[in-house]
Amino acid sequence: MRTGDPAAVGPYRLTGRLGEGGQGVVYLGTAPDGTEAAVKVLSAEWAQDGEEDEAEETEEADAPVVFSHEFAGRWVGRGTFPNGTERGYDLVIEEGGETADLTTSDRACTWSFTLFRTNNKDGYDGWLDTGAGCGPHKGGGFWIDGGRLVVMLWGEEGNFESHFFWLDRP
Repeated sequence: MRTGDPAAVGPYRLTGRLGEGGQGVVYLGTAPDGTEAAVKVLSAEWAQDGEEDEAEETEEADAPVVFSHEFAGRWVGRGTFPNGTERGYDLVIEEGGETADLTTSDRACTWSFTLFRTNNKDGYDGWLDTGAGCGPHKGGGFWIDGGRLVVMLWGEEGNFESHFFWLDRP
């Protein structure tokens, strides 16, 4: 955590930073019941970046994240607070298994994940393909790093976007 970071967002007590980028900061948050989640806080600049961006972000934030695999994914929730917009994800992944296909949908865009047992030559633990409605994103890769699942999406003209999911290991 850095000077100026909020101690809490909504019901989540923030205990660390998982990542940051142009949209804002992703924190590790703990709910009152002890559940940990990645809490995305949008920067004021991003949240006020125009009606089209705001509508797109709101639609994405309101969409549940559901995985069609034995590995569990759960949308925690969203709320607007004085310091931005909060989004939380809780994702459970078991390592050491066979290749697994994971699919998540946010109403507009579908990502299909393939999890490998070991890192491949490019340093990714798996690849993902994006379906229709994903905007400029054409695919991506992901890796497990220090208790996080990091998803990197890429598209045309160097359009990259990262998503961080905190891993809850059984």
